[in-house]
Amino acid sequence: MSLKLADLDHYVQALQADCAGLEGVSVLVLGHVGDGNLHLSLMLEGPDHPRDAVDAVVYNTLRRFEGSSVSAEHGIGLEKRAALKAAQPAPVRAAMLALKAAYDPGNRLNPGKVLG
Repeated sequence: MSLKLADLDHYVQALQADCAGLEGVSVLVLGHVGDGNLHLSLMLEGPDHPRDAVDAVVYNTLRRFEGSSVSAEHGIGLEKRAALKAAQPAPVRAAMLALKAAYDPGNRLNPGKVLG
C-alpha cells in the first residue's frame, strides 16, 4: 500500500492498535520509507482468523488516511481486486473503466482481472 510520507508512522500505529483486538496477530512492516510504500506481513500465531477478517482490519484502517492506496509499486493483482473496488470512490472507478475501454476496446488485455 502507499500513504503520504507524513502518515506512515500514524498508519502503522493505528494498524497495530486495531490488530491488538485480534488475538495472536502480529504486524510486521517493511517498506520504502522514502516513497511511502509499505509492505505488511501479518503473522497469525493464535486462533484461526479468516483472511478476509484480517484484510478488513488492514484496509479499514487505511481508509482513514486521505490519499492512501491499497497498492503501490506491485500493482493490484487478483488478491487486492476487492480491496481496490471497496477503496475507490465511484468517480475514480468510472474513470478507470473509461480508460480501460478506451485503451482496450476489445477487452483483450487481462479480461476480467483487475477491473472485473
